[in-house]
Amino acid sequence: MAVAQREFPQIYPKPGWVEHDPATIWKTQLSTAKRALRLAKLRELRVDGGASANNLLMHFQGDLLNVPVIRPSNTETTASGAAYLAGLATGTWKSKSEIAKQWKIARRFNPSMKPAARKTLVLGWIKALKQATKQYELYFNYIIDMQTIES
Repeated sequence: MAVAQREFPQIYPKPGWVEHDPATIWKTQLSTAKRALRLAKLRELRVDGGASANNLLMHFQGDLLNVPVIRPSNTETTASGAAYLAGLATGTWKSKSEIAKQWKIARRFNPSMKPAARKTLVLGWIKALKQATKQYELYFNYIIDMQTIES
């Protein structure tokens, strides 16, 4: 994501107070993610963590992204990463490439969803996000109005 980083404006309603427009944050996050994905030219998705144990979820992610999802044999890579760094520092591992060789594929989930089904699901997801964002904006505006009334 760092390659697609974008700043968003800060609002200073009074001294010592900084606010951010939630709609601007949301739009910035979406445009940054879109740009990062476009630049990355995603060919596969490597996953880890607890959710990666869910075969249905991994296959569904692959279907929606239309790329293979790769689950490693060791899905607890956060803990492993800390151990590998410690091993580098103490000389247990000689190089990052030696550590990289430890990574093994346990399962590959290949996409099989038809493009029309993918499009329908993605458009439904976008519609749900827009609705959720709209509800959030209504709630946020209500909170701001209440703060103004109380001031």
